Amino acid sequence: MINDQTQRRRSTMVFLGVVILFLVAMCSGCTTVVPVKQEFPIAPAVLLERCPDLLQVDDGKNSLRDMLKVVIQNYALYYQCAERTHGWQDWYTEQKRIYETR
Repeated sequence: MINDQTQRRRSTMVFLGVVILFLVAMCSGCTTVVPVKQEFPIAPAVLLERCPDLLQVDDGKNSLRDMLKVVIQNYALYYQCAERTHGWQDWYTEQKRIYETR
């Protein structure tokens, strides 16, 4: 009878030891420090390009047709550059929002 009671105590102690060892092992994993390096995203290369200079009318070409061609080309250059700039602003705003919500 004493032997049976001693056996129960031993098995209970072994079980408690295993449980405590398991809990200690699980809690020690939470204390491991992992270095986090935060970097702000790199801008797309397309948005880093400078806008081209606007065209000018040649000195030798003073006709209305030539001036109108230059004006139309300048409008096209301006709107292409404006789209890239708006794309940059949208990208930057979105990336900043994502970066700040971490």
